[in-house]
Amino acid sequence: MTFNFECRNCNCDFEIEIDLLTKSKSITCPECKAKARDFQVEDMANALDDLMEVMTKIHGRFRMEIQLESNEFATDDFQDEEEDNWLMDEDRNSFEDDEE
Repeated sequence: MTFNFECRNCNCDFEIEIDLLTKSKSITCPECKAKARDFQVEDMANALDDLMEVMTKIHGRFRMEIQLESNEFATDDFQDEEEDNWLMDEDRNSFEDDEE
């Protein structure tokens, strides 16, 4: 299973295998190197582990498919002042240096 991502910085489309995501707990754009915050990826990976465990218990009776669009999320409820900084501080500095 894979997750499809589109980087909000450079519009790059990329995929990450769920197994890799839950093990590495890292989401990084292959083009511009934008990164999700570690604690957010870890929370997501833990939630996926829990979801997969529950789905495994009921898959014998039902075929399942999950499709989520990020525009379905009420992000305003979860955003804090630092949240709109899509790059971590140390990565932002190196990204800005590359542009010069």
